[in-house]
Amino acid sequence: MPRTSRKRVSISDCECYETIYIVKHALTKGIVKMEGRVLDSGMVIYAEQHARKFHTAGPTVYALTLNDAIKSAEAMRLKKIASLEKQIKALKELSFTK
Repeated sequence: MPRTSRKRVSISDCECYETIYIVKHALTKGIVKMEGRVLDSGMVIYAEQHARKFHTAGPTVYALTLNDAIKSAEAMRLKKIASLEKQIKALKELSFTK
């Protein structure tokens, strides 16, 4: 079976650097401000400080404004709280008696 070729993404594939806010790990590391390039596809290319490789991220992982990043992180926080409450409820209802 032939391998499908994936297009390699390069930092020079887009027009300009802009400030982006990475929210992927907002619940553990917080919102991270970085410089990156937004591609026509909506993907973003960025590099962590002192890193030798670039990362790509989709629209759910980054925001272009701090307000959007905060809204996204808040939604993530509320979703995680609901998930934990559901787990706590299931544990409280758990019984080990016959």
